Amino acid sequence: MCLVQVGRPNNVPQAAPVIQQLHQEAESWHRVYVGSIHPDLSEIDVKSVFEAFGRIKSCELCPEPSRPNRHRGYGYIEYDNRQSKLDAIASMNLFELGGQYLRVGKGLTPPLPFPGTPGAINPFMAVAPPSAPTTLPPAAAAAAAAVTAKIAQTELSEQMHTDSPQTSIRREPSPPIAAFSAPPPVTQPKISPVEAAAKAAKAVANAKASAEKLTASVKSGVSESASLQEEESMEIKGSNARLMLMQKLSTRQQQESTVMVLKNMVSADEVDEELESEVTDECGKYGVVRKVVIYQERQGHEEDAEVIVKLFVAFNSPHEAEAGVKGLDGRWFGGKTVRAELYDEAKFKANQLSD
Repeated sequence: MCLVQVGRPNNVPQAAPVIQQLHQEAESWHRVYVGSIHPDLSEIDVKSVFEAFGRIKSCELCPEPSRPNRHRGYGYIEYDNRQSKLDAIASMNLFELGGQYLRVGKGLTPPLPFPGTPGAINPFMAVAPPSAPTTLPPAAAAAAAAVTAKIAQTELSEQMHTDSPQTSIRREPSPPIAAFSAPPPVTQPKISPVEAAAKAAKAVANAKASAEKLTASVKSGVSESASLQEEESMEIKGSNARLMLMQKLSTRQQQESTVMVLKNMVSADEVDEELESEVTDECGKYGVVRKVVIYQERQGHEEDAEVIVKLFVAFNSPHEAEAGVKGLDGRWFGGKTVRAELYDEAKFKANQLSD
């Protein structure tokens, strides 16, 4: 006679060590899962947006076996350090790119073949929930604007070559991720092909005009009051113009800053009590130095992680800070090439000294 035990599985405690081991091993891979990718985007497009957070070792999108040169809407990006991975997850999760909200999380598995090939894994088990979104770097915003404009031009071309009342682009669903809720659906009114083509053409033209206008204003050196009046009366249409405006505002804030940051001037073992006075004397050649902050930034949580020393110098005026940057950037100091650049004064006052 055979006895059959019926009930709920009780092997969850036994699986805890395996789950913990996966999380520990994931810390050494620096892999990021990216889902809900627009079907018209390529690996080069995705890489151009995410490389603003650090150097990328690999960027692979899961191919669609039945459709050559197409992907299944998700893939993996591997960085060369942990901080870049965390910044990308925090900034890009639920970021709208090409009309779709990206799902970005921590990859829990080492590089393995995609589903459908030997050794592949289930992508449901390969992702950890990401943290809350943070601010987006200007470089990533600019790349996202370029990618969005590319998609708009592609959709415009497809709409102009169709005779059907509505043009729909089939988008492959990406594997769902636990703890995410999909954005609310957007209902779009029915429009004719002629109206759709006209609206798409107008959106692309507005994006190009905004980019040319911003570039011309920077080159011509218009006054601050004129720039402010222009921005107040500017009509922001679509994500392209909004991202370019954010980038311009960030650049102008740095240009008007009284704070300069020096990198690659000294190493961590060269920091001593006399360093602050030495930096004050050297930077005093370019203006009145109000404050010097020595900041040591660890590039990871490991004990042997590299430590980068940043020297923040606050002057009395933006003119003095610009003079310091021109005089010290690229200068040879103690066997090192110094990198000098302006730093956002608002971040400096808020003690946000990490990139």
